[in-house]
Amino acid sequence: MRRQADGSADWDPVHQASIGDCYFLATLDAYSLSEDGEQFLRDHVRWSEKDQAFIVTLYNFFGFPEEIKVTDYYTNGNQGDDLGGGRRGPNLMSVYERAYGQYLGDHNLPNGRPADAMRAISGQYGPPVVDTRGTSGFLGAVREDHKYTDEEWAQIEQAVKDGRPVVATTAGGDFGDGNTASDATANTHARAADKQHPDTAIDDRDRTGDYRIVGGDYFGDGESGGHAYVVVAIDEKYVTLRSPWGHNDTADGSASEDDGIIRITREDFEKYFQHTDIGRGIP
Repeated sequence: MRRQADGSADWDPVHQASIGDCYFLATLDAYSLSEDGEQFLRDHVRWSEKDQAFIVTLYNFFGFPEEIKVTDYYTNGNQGDDLGGGRRGPNLMSVYERAYGQYLGDHNLPNGRPADAMRAISGQYGPPVVDTRGTSGFLGAVREDHKYTDEEWAQIEQAVKDGRPVVATTAGGDFGDGNTASDATANTHARAADKQHPDTAIDDRDRTGDYRIVGGDYFGDGESGGHAYVVVAIDEKYVTLRSPWGHNDTADGSASEDDGIIRITREDFEKYFQHTDIGRGIP
């Protein structure tokens, strides 16, 4: 982890375990997609020999820096780098995850918002949030049509093009008739480079079919809420995402080995992803 912090070693993408902090891990993953974002994360963590701890700089609500001393990590949190043989070890993302938990009051991070995570990581106030709710009727009453406007689509596209962090969430999505994305393609023909370059991972060797989008009553428990995905690429027809779970499930519920990378139609993105949080440029 020290080598990851000083830039002499890369780290794998996030791999969420049993803590419900997809919003934070997806946001970290979104920053790490660009070289500038990855360097920004590195620049905000250092090893202290005196404290025998990592010192992570986060930012409070007013944009002032706070140094968080990290001496451990969540064993049921981000699984970190693949060590082989089914073993995973902590990485720089694990350090950030623990730092954010301490910043919030030393709890295990459930049910947050990507916009708040972006502010804590970058110190920049008010990243824009676009959503599928429009206005109509008396005094501009809000209605949900599960559609992004052309202007909102342009915002998302430009942010991805600029290498800014973009995280979409399924809370509030339309799961009334199920959670299946048809004509979706998961990165089943994964290559080592795909983890670092998910925007170019999908090709004609990968499996196309019906996949499940996490949201609504995903686990059949009557309580499941939304899930956060990183938006890694977008074109005229499709949006490519990465789930912090590190995999996607086919329509029958079986896990697909795909590094969490999946490409869905714009129509399914509008249907299932009500909110898209767009970070400002890397400081």
